[in-house]
Amino acid sequence: MEPHHCRDNDLAHAYLADLLLRENRIEEARSQAEEALRIHPDNSVAQNNLALALFREGRLSEAVDHWKRSLELKPDSLNGQCNFAWVLATSPDPALRNGARAVQLTENVLARAGRDNPSVLRAAGAAYAEAGQFDKAIALAEEALEITRAQGNQALSEDLQHNIANYRNQLPLRDPGVSIR
Repeated sequence: MEPHHCRDNDLAHAYLADLLLRENRIEEARSQAEEALRIHPDNSVAQNNLALALFREGRLSEAVDHWKRSLELKPDSLNGQCNFAWVLATSPDPALRNGARAVQLTENVLARAGRDNPSVLRAAGAAYAEAGQFDKAIALAEEALEITRAQGNQALSEDLQHNIANYRNQLPLRDPGVSIR
């Protein structure tokens, strides 16, 4: 058997986009995700990765379109739900925000994935803050903070402390794009 070539393999492009995102090579990641979608427009992983790249470029409304498409294709995608919830909870553009939907998405992820991922807890906290439920937001962010401290994740710990301070002041988060990890 001949090995698959990346050229016509949408999955290879989608997973390469994922790796490039992890290395913060955003433009290259966007290009790989776009190529995956050129080959196969219904690839939900590529839709999610393109959304993430666009988000990290600050192109929030375009990112939202791709997250919606990703979740149409694969409604139970934990990654897609969590990422989309973050934008619905924290977008500076009020037209893109929807706290109730963000809470619904993050509750679903927590129910299915458990409570050991600080990024999921962080997104859920942001969702509750946007929905005006600051006590729940604080509790979730504090739960995430315990985990990040145990993991020695200094950057996320500082981020969560900042979030908690906002929530105590009844302030939801606003994220211009770039900070989904």
